[in-house]
Amino acid sequence: MRTRGSASLFLPTLVLAGCGLLGPEYLEVREVTVGPTLARCYGVGPQSCMVVDGDLFYDGIEGFTWEALSEVSSRTRAAGTEEVITVDRHRVPCDDGHPGYCKVVNGAPFRGEIVGFRPRHEDSYRLRVERFDMFPEGVTGAPHVPAYGYRRLETLERTPGG
Repeated sequence: MRTRGSASLFLPTLVLAGCGLLGPEYLEVREVTVGPTLARCYGVGPQSCMVVDGDLFYDGIEGFTWEALSEVSSRTRAAGTEEVITVDRHRVPCDDGHPGYCKVVNGAPFRGEIVGFRPRHEDSYRLRVERFDMFPEGVTGAPHVPAYGYRRLETLERTPGG
């Protein structure tokens, strides 16, 4: 009886090893496009995700840590246009069919991040920003990923909240 129990545990291990599912042979190497900013996403709770090939990416990439302005093998700065925006102190439901709360930018819910902006959530702001496309030409994003993002250039005004 003891031999049969050991064999029944050993046999599935051999099958998995024979298929290459237990070893480093199961690695996928491919070139991807990582967006210029993180996007708000929801897993077990609210978090920030990378935008990889136009969709939210909840995992990490081995050997890569997303950092604003970090060195990578190839990088194209997202060309943008300068504008002034307002960021309200309140958060509202995102109204895009996906769960979560969004910042209110220029009076409308905005799911994206503002690079370089760390607000006090009880305050309202007026910012000078650079607006840029989240996806390079030819990459189509998922509907729940914002089509554009902002990069903070200057805080023009901060209105403390109550």
